[in-house]
Amino acid sequence: MYYYTYLIQHKKELFKYIGVRTSKVHPTEDTDYWGSSKHIPKNVRETHSKIILKIHDTREKAVAHEIHLHNLNDVAINPIYYNKDKQTSLGFDIP
Repeated sequence: MYYYTYLIQHKKELFKYIGVRTSKVHPTEDTDYWGSSKHIPKNVRETHSKIILKIHDTREKAVAHEIHLHNLNDVAINPIYYNKDKQTSLGFDIP
């Protein structure tokens, strides 16, 4: 299994999404997955780029990295992020 954090970034605007993923294929081959948030636009594949931020040894390390990035960027209230919640070790932290 592969555990990774990723960034979905709009190609022309500032909008972004930070997520975590567990995949059976290498992250560079996991091209069909573009996040599970209902806030990501339907046409994400055409208008955004998916960037692998880091590949981790365990799911726990991947989630810890996502939590760090969510806190660093305050994604729950930052208007440029599609994330409307911050990941926590227990689930999602909804402001």
